[in-house]
Amino acid sequence: MLSEELVESGKILVNSSSEKLKKILMIKRGASVVINIIAVVAFLSCKKTREKVFGRGNERKQVAPEDIRSEIASYEQNLKVFKFEEVRKSTENFSLESRINGSMYRGEFGGEILAAKKMSRDVTKEVNILKRINHFNLIKL
Repeated sequence: MLSEELVESGKILVNSSSEKLKKILMIKRGASVVINIIAVVAFLSCKKTREKVFGRGNERKQVAPEDIRSEIASYEQNLKVFKFEEVRKSTENFSLESRINGSMYRGEFGGEILAAKKMSRDVTKEVNILKRINHFNLIKL
């Protein structure tokens, strides 16, 4: 009798341990394929969601300051829109002393203390996101 084969009633049977090994390998291959498919779907889903929120990186469009002011002011008639020179003056030309955190600056506008965010890119997307957020520290746009 060979060690890898069993002879029973005239039939040759392959050793069951090699069959188990083949089954385990098939299961591992199948699982890795499923995991890879899930990873690709998750990646594409996250990418699509991010593009919806922030837009494509290559398609940044420049918006004139007048357009931004009119769009923000159109959200609510009582919303005060400041000129850049007013903001720069009230934040002491965006000095370190006026800096709150990151790109946020403290400024005094007509006796009221307000926060201003300095940005170098299109702000309409961020304004649209802020419109949808309900938080006690944010005004409703």
